[in-house]
Amino acid sequence: MRVISAVILAPIVLGVIIKGGLVFYLMTLLLVSIMAWEWFRLCGFNVLNPVSIIFIIGVSGATTLTFVGSTKLATATLFFTTCLVFVLAFSSNRASAKWITSGVIAIGVTGLSLILVRESMGAWVLTVWFVVTVWMTDIFAYFGGRKFQGRKLAPQISPGKTWTGLAGGIVGAVAWSIGWSLCTGGRHIVTLALLGMVVAVLAQLGDLGVSRVKRQFGVKDTGSLIPGHGGLLDRADGIIGAAPVALMCVVISNGSMSFWT
Repeated sequence: MRVISAVILAPIVLGVIIKGGLVFYLMTLLLVSIMAWEWFRLCGFNVLNPVSIIFIIGVSGATTLTFVGSTKLATATLFFTTCLVFVLAFSSNRASAKWITSGVIAIGVTGLSLILVRESMGAWVLTVWFVVTVWMTDIFAYFGGRKFQGRKLAPQISPGKTWTGLAGGIVGAVAWSIGWSLCTGGRHIVTLALLGMVVAVLAQLGDLGVSRVKRQFGVKDTGSLIPGHGGLLDRADGIIGAAPVALMCVVISNGSMSFWT
């Protein structure tokens, strides 16, 4: 089921990225909304709770504002949402306040980053590189860890992850980054390879971060949306962790395609 789901979903995601525009915005909006829903459910808040409502409206609003070009307002919206969610959550469920607040930041930054890279820069090649780098990290980490075993990376959080798996993920990310750069005529092969390495590490940290939240609340999967994979958060945790790299690409490019060309 894991393989079938991946084979079906991957081409759809890549096709939407290449298409861009309204279609990409709607996909990103759907993704952040579902992830927000899974996150506040994971933290023990129901959909009618004011905290949950503000959470999902805030991250969706920040994503939308970014799409229409109001990045500063989007950032302010995300900051205000984070503060408000923390205050309300702390007053009603103190033990879960820091966990649900971290979700607002993580998911909000992810939506903002994806829209900025794809729409503000018009860089579908860069967006494809970023998303597939996270996928390559996950795939190579899985097979590297199973093949070579080795010391546990964070046994208290995710017993299945190993240092050899992390190394495999880095190798996969770097190899893909170099290959994609060569195929698309990019001049900054070394830069992209280094960024690929950073993406791999942060993607694994994102995976561990979501695993830490799941362990905190005694949950195995964040949902059952994707057959064989669990919830969307279970599959998008690497993208959440590596989102800062997407923002870094925007800074490097200075809002143009100069990074790639």
